[in-house]
Amino acid sequence: MFGALLLAVSAGCTSGPRSSEDPPPVSLSAKEASEAAYVAGLEFALEGRHAEALVLFHQAVAQDPLQAEAHYRSGLCYYHLGEYELEAAEYRKALAIRPQMGKAWRALALSCLSADDLQGARTAYREALVLEPRNATVVYNLGLVEADLGQTEEARRLFERCASEGEARLRERARQRLEVLRSGR
Repeated sequence: MFGALLLAVSAGCTSGPRSSEDPPPVSLSAKEASEAAYVAGLEFALEGRHAEALVLFHQAVAQDPLQAEAHYRSGLCYYHLGEYELEAAEYRKALAIRPQMGKAWRALALSCLSADDLQGARTAYREALVLEPRNATVVYNLGLVEADLGQTEEARRLFERCASEGEARLRERARQRLEVLRSGR
């Protein structure tokens, strides 16, 4: 599939004169070229070839600066490459383009946690929760952040919500966290 996309992206690049019998070169719009680079990048990312995927995601953004998905995927590639500041920057770029992208808010929150930025994680999880109010993982993780920030009542409220609405494994973990909060440990 990548070969076909590369062919489509490079179509129109000829190395010599065209004859009158040659078909006219295929000319892709910037959006089409961006999408072709993005899809090719996805293939590399799925194969674990994150540096190569990153090049293609950057090409996608160069062709279409409003390609929020390419920024998001670039962030994931930077994560796998251990470039955590660049990872967070890409999520922020995606969110500047598409603030309603819940998965980018969740990824940014995790990135902030990795950088020990609890306030940033709190903000990102709160935004994610607005967009995905029934996402029990977001509720639980925001509860953890609030507890770490010393916001015991807010953490308790979030854990109680997760204990009643979350999936089984999260309900149990939320109940355990509530016990810890009650005991003051």
